[in-house]
Amino acid sequence: MNSTVQITATAPPAAAGTVDVRVTTPGGTSTNTSGDDYTYLPTANTLAVVDKNDRMIYVYGTNGALQTTVSFPSANNDARDIAADGISFWILDTDDRRVYQYNTLGVLIGSFALASANGDARGIAMHNNQFWVVDKSDRMIYQYSSLWTLLGTLNLNSANRDPEGISVDGSSIRVVDDDDRKIYRYDLSGVLQGTSDLTSANGHARGIATDGVSIWVVDKDDKRVYRYNTSGGLLDSFSLNSANSHAEGIDAY
Repeated sequence: MNSTVQITATAPPAAAGTVDVRVTTPGGTSTNTSGDDYTYLPTANTLAVVDKNDRMIYVYGTNGALQTTVSFPSANNDARDIAADGISFWILDTDDRRVYQYNTLGVLIGSFALASANGDARGIAMHNNQFWVVDKSDRMIYQYSSLWTLLGTLNLNSANRDPEGISVDGSSIRVVDDDDRKIYRYDLSGVLQGTSDLTSANGHARGIATDGVSIWVVDKDDKRVYRYNTSGGLLDSFSLNSANSHAEGIDAY
């Protein structure tokens, strides 16, 4: 019991979905309302890593086993990050300031222009049918609707000066910084909540993904994916396929 209006409890394991939460005390039982529902999110079992050089998406299991590859067209020649949901891939292209959407076979569905100020985009994330794109030059996060209408912007912390990837879950935005080798965690309004250090071997981060339980960071130089817990502790890592030699982004789904 934290206070008369707040408690902290540990939820037992359960299937993905929404459950009702009710509190019973000597004074009675709380009313069942939608405001106190608890949502279990599914954990990811697939990772998509985009490769800039060969213009391929490498799809791995979370155990590191390569499942398949998907190619994409030459017009999308400066791929810097990827968002995925199991139905579509969205690849961020820094050079032409666009996001290209493909189906799981690599067939182009459409492309979308970024806001003119969002000219040095380095990372993309999707959550609840909205997109977040982090910009390296102005150190801002641009939030877009599912139709790519600009909804707003958030400022990065001044120390977060070399962003190379972004992930979003139900409560946090995480931005990985290549210069100081840290993960910056913000709330959804852009207020910095804390930072965690990458392991020393993870020295050239190029993308970050999370499912709310694990965090994956792909490294461009040593061609590995590092998995951390949400507090920043290293859990394990795996090597990318040898052909996946220029990894620029990752997402989990």
